[in-house]
Formats: sequence, C-alpha cells, structure tokens
Amino acid sequence: MTVAIGFKCTNGVALCADSLESGLGNKRIVPKLWCYQVAEEWGLAIASAGDGDLADSFNDNLESILGNSDFDEDRLMLKLRTSISQVRYSYPNDQFGMLIGVFGPTFPLSTKLYRVFGEHLGPVSRYQAIGAGAPIADLICSQIHTPLLDVAESTRLGILAIARAKEQIEGCGGPTSVLSFTTGSKDWKIMSRVEIEKAEEEFSEDSFREHLQAYWVSKNPVSSFPGGYRWFRERSVRWKKSAKLNAIP
Repeated sequence: MTVAIGFKCTNGVALCADSLESGLGNKRIVPKLWCYQVAEEWGLAIASAGDGDLADSFNDNLESILGNSDFDEDRLMLKLRTSISQVRYSYPNDQFGMLIGVFGPTFPLSTKLYRVFGEHLGPVSRYQAIGAGAPIADLICSQIHTPLLDVAESTRLGILAIARAKEQIEGCGGPTSVLSFTTGSKDWKIMSRVEIEKAEEEFSEDSFREHLQAYWVSKNPVSSFPGGYRWFRERSVRWKKSAKLNAIP
C-alpha cells in the first residue's frame, strides 16, 4: 500500500510519499522516492506505488539505461517508455505505478511531471496522486490546490494530504519523504525530516478536525444547544437500555 503525490508547480516540480511497505504479514519502512541527476544539467525523480521490489529493480536498472549524456528530451522519453513496456511485459499481473518528475536545461521543458498508467506515460499539468491513499489525497488537493502554487507551498500541501491518508488508509504510514526541484537551482532538494515533522505538527489531525468543525458550525444553527455547540467523543463501551413492557393482564 502506498500514497504518493506529485505537483507541477509554477517554479518547479515536487514529489511526496509515505514510506510504509506492507504485505504477506510483514511491514517495513522503505524509500519510495528515487532521483537521478547528470551533473547540474538535468535530472529525473520517481515516486513509486505498488510492489516495492519491482520498483527497486526498475529504478536500479534505469540508472544504467539513462547514462550520463547531454539532455535530449525525446531520447529520454523513448528510454522511459521502453523500460516501462519491458516491466509490464515481464510482470503483467503486478500492481505498479509511478510519478516521474523531470528537469532539464532547455525551455520550454524546464520541469515536467508524468504519470505512468499501464504502459502509458502521460503528462500531468497540475497534480496527481497514486496508491491506496490517492482518493483522500485527491480530495484534499481538489479543495486547496490552484495552478499558482509554487514548490514551497506545494510540498506543504503534499505533507498535509499524505498525513490525512496515513491516518485513514490501512497500509499507508511511516515517515513522509519530500523531493523537489526549483527552477534556477542546480540539484534535487530532499526536505529534511525536521522540516517535514514541523509541517505535520502544524497540520495535526486535531487542528484539521477543529477547522472542519468550525466550518460546520458556521453553516448550521446550534441555538438549541445550551452553551453552544458541543462535540462528544465515542464511549469505549457501547451501552443500550430497553424499556420495560407492562404485563398484559
């Protein structure tokens, strides 16, 4: 199980993912983001979902396929499509998805984001989520995202969306990882664990719920409740009481 999300930003590209891999009764923390770079000229980053061993194998083989030559967008796309087709042919029944971010030296490429769907490598114009947690991530982003978000704000939105998915979806969990490239910089940036955890504290489950409740209260009159609206936690014990029926003479 996985949740990963990619953003095509006004000034770059960003990828975010959880790190929990579970299956066959086992759980482990693994990196789900992979990046490759040739000098300071161009680079590629992948967020993967599905079979972790298959993703590792694909990424390890891709390094030798990409090489270290000058950037050529058409040649890069051909290499990626060929590699994806080979994986689908060799493992037709395996669940495997990817988000691919690319930066290059030439305009108008600069940065691009792609989604792998089946054997198709399609461009993403705004954002895309993959994995079991994608529905929750999509819901969060659909209400907040605009085409004007830059890398800094997009990464925070990704952290928020993944945090909610980790709370609700079985198999999504572990530390969140964030990788980005900002136009004008020279390298991929890996967000530190301290930065990510600080953002997660700001976007805690309790504060998120409080803001949703405040919105609900603002739209629903609550005058029938003395002292204002009150929220109740569920009891730890379910308790019911039936009425005693009078005996019929």
